[in-house]
Amino acid sequence: MKKLICLLLSLMMVLMLCPLSVLADEGTDTPAPAADVDPSVDDAAVPEQPEQPEQPEQPEQPEQPEQPEQPEQPEQPEQPEQPERPAGDPTADLEGPETWKKSVASAKLTGNWRKDLVAVAKTQLGYTASEKNFIYSENGNRQLYSRYGAKAGTPYVNWCAAFVSFCIEYAKVGLPTGVGCQGYMKYFKEKGLYHSAKDDYEPRKGDLIFFDVTGSHTANDMGIVVSVSEKEVKAIEGNHTNKVDTFA
Repeated sequence: MKKLICLLLSLMMVLMLCPLSVLADEGTDTPAPAADVDPSVDDAAVPEQPEQPEQPEQPEQPEQPEQPEQPEQPEQPEQPEQPERPAGDPTADLEGPETWKKSVASAKLTGNWRKDLVAVAKTQLGYTASEKNFIYSENGNRQLYSRYGAKAGTPYVNWCAAFVSFCIEYAKVGLPTGVGCQGYMKYFKEKGLYHSAKDDYEPRKGDLIFFDVTGSHTANDMGIVVSVSEKEVKAIEGNHTNKVDTFA
């Protein structure tokens, strides 16, 4: 009986031990042997980083000098108001053909063109351009209305040549009219009738005479010779002083 119990116990012991042995053999992972662990070492410790060198201090930036104050600009003086220039009256002192014919009526024509030209010129002595009827030129000068400019179709021109042209027409002299100072010079040069001051020519009554009154070395004024003497030559001119007058 005792033997049987011992046997049973032995068999049970064998059965109990066998599965453990099988499990150990069939396992895929075999536990690694435990490593020796120093309990004084902290598993979470990180190696110390080397200390970063201190950054050198940045030098202080020098203070910017203060900008000098800009001087105040002086106030511009107010420009004085330009006075309004008076306007001309375009209806003042107007003349037409009837007035012009009456102005030369005292001249007795003889058929001698030199005498007749002088006679007509003398009827115009004293005529003055209008001080009421005028316009302004581009440079601001007043241009006065004159009967001679009106007769030529340009009432406000410088009228020295227009005066001569007026006299030529009413004296019935066979010369061009309305050609201007330079136009008359050109005409006489082409006809061989022009004489300069250097020529050995003595002016005669009834001649047309040319002047340079501006120093431009060209003719810019003209008139009609009315007398000649050893000392002087007199001519009737228009527009020299805004009127018809005799000048030597």
